[in-house]
Amino acid sequence: MAALIVGGLAWYKSRPSPWDKKAIIASKPPGFGVDDDGKAIDLVYTLENTSQRDFELDSTSPLQIFEQLNDGTLLGPLADKTILSIHFPVSVPAGQKTAVLVSMPENEIPARTPTESDTTYHENIRKFLNVKEAELGGFVIFDSKNRDEVDLPKWLSKPPTPASLHH
Repeated sequence: MAALIVGGLAWYKSRPSPWDKKAIIASKPPGFGVDDDGKAIDLVYTLENTSQRDFELDSTSPLQIFEQLNDGTLLGPLADKTILSIHFPVSVPAGQKTAVLVSMPENEIPARTPTESDTTYHENIRKFLNVKEAELGGFVIFDSKNRDEVDLPKWLSKPPTPASLHH
């Protein structure tokens, strides 16, 4: 009987801890734009570290990145950088916020016309993303080392209203 209890306790302690969805949060949709060479959409997220420990990622971190569809289904893990690339290193000190750049390579980004204003071009990129990535709800990063799950929402599908910019 004692062996059964010891065995059960050993099994219980060896189970992986659940993913922590509250330690690192992106509480709002990212800003977005076209990168300098016109071959990727850059998404800028503000990540907040609500934990008591620093959050660090680099190119050697044990990560799995998934696409998340609008219905919550995860696709992945993404094996290469043809769908999404995080600009490393990422460092979010405990209790702080940090901007993080994520790039989505795209082959068909609309070219900006010489007469197009910044605002008009930005909204054309939003329309392009809304059509091309209509089923995408965002991305999810799983950090195996710290057991953190970081949910990255997609961009706003409509331009923000002046009132929403102040919240």
